[in-house]
Amino acid sequence: MRESLRLAASFIARGGRRPGRGSVQKYCGLPVATCLIGVGLLMALAAVPQAHAQSDVEKQTIKQLIEQNQALLAEIEVLRQDVAMLKLEVAKIEKERDDLQQFIDDHDAYGTAFEQYTYFREMMAREARERHLAEVKARREEQRKTLRSRRQQTQAERLAQQSKEDEIRERHSKLRKAGFTLVEDDVYVGQMGYAYKTTKEKTIRYNPFFESYYLDEDEQIEYSEMTVSGSLVHAGEQEYDIGVAIAFFDDQESQIGQTVVKVNGARPGVPYPFTSIVTMAANRPFRTYTAWVLYFDPIPLPEPIELPVTTETDEQTAQDGDDAGTTSADDDG
Repeated sequence: MRESLRLAASFIARGGRRPGRGSVQKYCGLPVATCLIGVGLLMALAAVPQAHAQSDVEKQTIKQLIEQNQALLAEIEVLRQDVAMLKLEVAKIEKERDDLQQFIDDHDAYGTAFEQYTYFREMMAREARERHLAEVKARREEQRKTLRSRRQQTQAERLAQQSKEDEIRERHSKLRKAGFTLVEDDVYVGQMGYAYKTTKEKTIRYNPFFESYYLDEDEQIEYSEMTVSGSLVHAGEQEYDIGVAIAFFDDQESQIGQTVVKVNGARPGVPYPFTSIVTMAANRPFRTYTAWVLYFDPIPLPEPIELPVTTETDEQTAQDGDDAGTTSADDDG
């Protein structure tokens, strides 16, 4: 390695020139790569002391800057405290100035009598305190009134809602006790009756024992037509237009008939009877039925009619007009 360094130094001293044509790959019996490595090591070793010295200088400079920064921060803190003290002094001086100005104004207003000045000053301060206390008391009283009014209003609304709910529950209970069944949306249907269409067949038969003829009547049930009768009622709070569908099913749960019941302007709690003729789709009796609400639309309340208000002046004017007309008629006569 020392030989490599020495040869590298000699190579650098020669300005990087190789001594001969045959020394392309080797210089003084060593590879060129080895010489270059040696050159790099020499340059690094030469730069180490300089870099170390430069690092020490930078550290010293940074240390000095930190110390100077800390000193400046300390001075700034001292200045802040001084400014705060000055502000307090200025505020105190301004207060004294205002008091002095108030004293001068009061002196100009009330004269030189200090007792009179003190009396009026205390009286004004007392009146100001009394006004302030009166305003505070009035605000608190107003707040208490507002809270009391809100509490009473809330309680009244709660009682009204409770009464309304109790009335609705009582209405539903009465309808259930009367035998009505809830469909949905406060709509009830009463117990319905059913009757199938019947036909009579007349047949002339011969009685050989009596050797005579007689008329035989046989009654047949036609399940293809059925009459259903019942009642609708709702437990709402106003008038409604109601539409209810009723469907009939057989043993296989197939729908074999239906009818729609409509009631316009139905009042609450009033049963509305209906009778419908249903054409059945099977020649056999139905087994079950189901009902549902098609619509349950409230009827809007009519707008109140505003009557013209007649004042005493209008009545007197009308009376004067009637009197003038009567006088004119008398003059014509």
